[in-house]
Amino acid sequence: MIRRVSVFLVLIIAVFLFPLAAKRATHGFRLGKLSLDVYSNPGWETKAATQEQLKIMREIFAKPLRYLDRGAQSFVFSSEDSKFVVKLFRCAPSVHPFRNWVRSMILGKSQKLDCAQKNDAFFSAYKLAFEQGSDLTGLFYVHLNQTDQLLPEAVFIDAVGRKHALDMNRYRFAIQYRGHSLRETFAKVAYDNVKCERLIDSLISLLYDRIGRNIRNTDKKVAANFGFIGDQAVEWDCGNYKYDKELCNADLQQMEAENFLLPLRRFIGQVAPECLPYYDQKLNERLPR
Repeated sequence: MIRRVSVFLVLIIAVFLFPLAAKRATHGFRLGKLSLDVYSNPGWETKAATQEQLKIMREIFAKPLRYLDRGAQSFVFSSEDSKFVVKLFRCAPSVHPFRNWVRSMILGKSQKLDCAQKNDAFFSAYKLAFEQGSDLTGLFYVHLNQTDQLLPEAVFIDAVGRKHALDMNRYRFAIQYRGHSLRETFAKVAYDNVKCERLIDSLISLLYDRIGRNIRNTDKKVAANFGFIGDQAVEWDCGNYKYDKELCNADLQQMEAENFLLPLRRFIGQVAPECLPYYDQKLNERLPR
């Protein structure tokens, strides 16, 4: 009798743990997360792809793409030649009303956006980044509305090796040039003053260039959001971009810059302290005393 009860308990535990283990192994990737009820939204319509862009996309999708990572609202795959990444956008989950009540009434925080609002803000941010800041973000192409026979089918290999054939006309995605993280890049040049200075100049120029275009980024994480393509700094996580006409104000521009310049200093001090003297020099030139 005890043995039967033990076997039964083991089976019950296995039933509950297996889905958790499977989710961890696949990093939560499943096709259902990529679907969105809205077929087309005029507010998300981007400029049409050029013939050259279509040619390169067909070359990218002609070979299997392998899973790399996941973000807050995307699953990231690498092209076979490792020159590009494809971000398959996943839909924002709905927020339970009770959770919002707890945030506002008990924790004193602002309520989370509902599913539709979050999707709209995210896709609008990528449209803005693609059309007004592709050079700042490394974006090659953004596909936010479903299309008809424009794109081919592509095979995506997930984290556990399963293959998924997707009609790319039906999915929302971004293609970006593949780069390297801040940590990896600065670690390689820590003792090379010339390269270190070039990277710092590129980072600061990127930040002020984006602000000069009246684009604000409400996500302040620098280590995850910035990277390099060669020696060129990019802000590759642009899902929180917002156009702000008030950023033409010099004081607001400075506030936005400080939101990133100071965390960048802390980050560089941790991964490449040898680069700090030059960074501090450039910081003193930019920030008011």
